[in-house]
Formats: sequence, C-alpha cells, structure tokens
Amino acid sequence: MEEPTAASLLEELRRLFPGEVLDFEVDDYLFAHGSPVLALMYKQLLWPDFRACNDIVVWEGSGIDDDAIRRAYEQYGHDRSVTEKSCNFVEVPELFNRGDMSEELWEQLTRSMMDCWKARLAGLYPDRTFVFEFLAPNDTTGEEMGFWFYQS
Repeated sequence: MEEPTAASLLEELRRLFPGEVLDFEVDDYLFAHGSPVLALMYKQLLWPDFRACNDIVVWEGSGIDDDAIRRAYEQYGHDRSVTEKSCNFVEVPELFNRGDMSEELWEQLTRSMMDCWKARLAGLYPDRTFVFEFLAPNDTTGEEMGFWFYQS
C-alpha cells in the first residue's frame, strides 16, 4: 500500500480539530495538540517491549502470561510458529477506545506498526527471523484489521 497522501492525513486532522487555521500542516497540529507524554505513550505502541518464554517471543502488551504461553505451546503440539501466531495476533482498531477514520489510514497505521515492530524485534533478537503477516478485516468472522507475527 502506498503512503497516504499528506492531503488525506490533513483532511483527517482537520476533521478531528475543527476551527484550526486552514493552512495548518501536520507539524502545526503536532505543535498545537501533541504532548511529550502522549508521544511516550505512543512509543509503547510503535516501539513496544517483547519477552521470550521457552523460546517463544510475545508482545508484552498481549497480556498473556507465561503459564498461558506454555499451555498454548502444549495445545499446538509444540509448534512454536502456531503458538506465536496465537499469542501475537493484534487487531489494531481494538487497541483504541475510539477511532473513526478511513480504512486507508487504518491500513497505514497497521503497516507502520508492523514495520516498527519488525525493526524492534531485529534489534532485540538479532539471531532470529520474524515473519509478519497483514490481516485484512474479515466481515465473516468479525475480525478487525491487524497482523500477527512469529519466528520462521
């Protein structure tokens, strides 16, 4: 997917912050409405912590404890990749309490998270290779747009 145009991002920002000067650019919105505390909060989204349990790497934000990881590993017949997929399935819209924006921007956020997480994992585990798969929304199952990752 191509990067969203600056125009589509600006259109979304203008909708979120009505009444601002029409010639605001993205950096103007950041200055006017951003905060260092929010930046640190979003760092956790884009450059998160991970941990390993019995060679299975999971996102700390998943809320899955070590006992649950071990049970999943047993349930999936000691298949590390399948276990990691099940523990590292991220539905991006579900991470937010609100988020009325275009599917184009949701996809851009999802793919940006995937790129950041891939770089983070490469730094934390340089001897391992991780596979990331983008998952489109599924109207049949109700799953939101997201991704999963696992070691190859």
